[in-house]
Amino acid sequence: MNKTKISRLFCLSVWLICYANMVLADSFRHLNVESGLSSRRVFQIAQDSTGFVWFFTYAGVDRYDGSEIRHYRLSENMHQEDNLLSSAQMICDRNRNIWILMKNGKVYNYDRTKDNFVFRINLADHLSESIIMLNASMFDRDNCLWLCLSSGLYYFDFDTNQPVLVSGFDGTPVTAIAQGPGNELFAGTYNDVYR
Repeated sequence: MNKTKISRLFCLSVWLICYANMVLADSFRHLNVESGLSSRRVFQIAQDSTGFVWFFTYAGVDRYDGSEIRHYRLSENMHQEDNLLSSAQMICDRNRNIWILMKNGKVYNYDRTKDNFVFRINLADHLSESIIMLNASMFDRDNCLWLCLSSGLYYFDFDTNQPVLVSGFDGTPVTAIAQGPGNELFAGTYNDVYR
């Protein structure tokens, strides 16, 4: 290769790197308390179907639309549950709707028409255990909500608004769940993985 071709290739490479940096530099924003975030402690982040970015923080839930941050509270006594906040789970269903599941079994979801979080269920009201510990949750491809609890594996029946125990998991602490290819589900306990 002659010097002219090498020189042109070098200039083109430098230009591409500079152009890529300019494009990417505009894509990132630093969000903090000064820019409107409700707390410096952010536990989880998710994006819904409308493109809003949601932050589950120590002080509540924040929604970012690209220019402004709006604050939401799950309940008035949220700070009484502070020890559970970092263990809460913010997940999206298959329609990219936001759900918040607290470690103690309280479940909320965002209602777009009301523009607030709606309390859906307290699992402790429907199960015989005195202490509910939610370890993991997941919406499968059919939009079924699966709940891994310290007392077993459940799915949430939206028609009856009830958790339903999966046969064979009664009293077994389930710690994780994942969906494989097809409709196979894998549930993990402290000792085993079940399909």
